[in-house]
Amino acid sequence: MKNIILVPTDFTLVSEEAIHYSANLAKKLNASIAIVHITGSDKDNELVQFKLSKISEQIKTKFDISVDTISRKGSIFSTINEICVEIGAKLMVLGTHGKVGVQQQLTGSFAHKVVSKSDVPVIVVQEGVALNEEIRKIVFTVSSTANVRQKVNWAVQIAKIFNAKIYIFNFPEVLKETRMAMNVIVNQITNEFDKHSIEYEIHDAERNINFGQQVLLFLKTIKADLIMIMSNPDKLNFMISPYDEQIMFNKSGIPTMLINPKDLQTYHWY
Repeated sequence: MKNIILVPTDFTLVSEEAIHYSANLAKKLNASIAIVHITGSDKDNELVQFKLSKISEQIKTKFDISVDTISRKGSIFSTINEICVEIGAKLMVLGTHGKVGVQQQLTGSFAHKVVSKSDVPVIVVQEGVALNEEIRKIVFTVSSTANVRQKVNWAVQIAKIFNAKIYIFNFPEVLKETRMAMNVIVNQITNEFDKHSIEYEIHDAERNINFGQQVLLFLKTIKADLIMIMSNPDKLNFMISPYDEQIMFNKSGIPTMLINPKDLQTYHWY
């Protein structure tokens, strides 16, 4: 079965940018894309279908990839995830106006809810940013509390396809036990990268300085192309920390991949 990247659209500029970003990824990953529009009513359905068809033809012509379109009545908070499961999508690319902006369907607050409920990894793309077609530098955050296995698999896949370098950025754990856990986790991660001949560097965040701000400065300093983060699961929900929220809506507009771990019972990888 062919891999599918789902990209929601509300026909705004940022949605268009997200579609082009997902199409470029699909070309590299040998995947197809599904462009999805969620509506609150059946009104203007003919116009919606016309717009989707026009976008689809443009993307097929430009990127030479398979494109499907879906229009469905529902709530973006649940229907997008339902469609992901239904079509077997492996990844979502979500355009957003940022944490503060015009309150339309895919603004920051709405994007936050969509991302936190997603069963598949989501790459958040912000409005008005010149997106690189090539992913050469990936920042990979690590803590002792996140289940990092799924993030490692995605990092390996993207790094191999784009010949990218990975910058591991470690959370400043305070307790001896969590520092020990961190060391084990980082060793396991780097063993995977070594096995796949992926170039990487390891950087440690400083204590007593806001972690999110340190990551944002590091992203800007190295001119990163992608940042990979994970939510922390509890038994009921996926929790996006204040640090991750800072990173996801970073002012530099660097695309952020957030993964909600599927195994809610596994908190550590060691």
